[in-house]
Amino acid sequence: HYSSVHVAARESQVSELLVQVNDARATIEAERSRLAKTLAPRLWMPQPLVQRMLGSHEKSIDVLDVLSARLTVTRAGFTALPVDDRLDDEVPAPVPLTAVA
Repeated sequence: HYSSVHVAARESQVSELLVQVNDARATIEAERSRLAKTLAPRLWMPQPLVQRMLGSHEKSIDVLDVLSARLTVTRAGFTALPVDDRLDDEVPAPVPLTAVA
């Protein structure tokens, strides 16, 4: 069983990552949209080139969507951990970064 402090800390960390992923996705989606609007009136530009230019943004969005889904499942996993209420007040000391290197 885990302390509620541990569970809340892990949920918070994953939530922070989700915000970063969602912000990155929104930025890339906005860039893709601007690029699509810029390229739309250029009838002379070959469609395969347009698709390739937009495709790089779409691939990045797809990767971020998968990452977001994985983080959502991870957060749910931490939420589902069994909590021992007796451990609520015990906050463990942080692990020094040199210990995990």
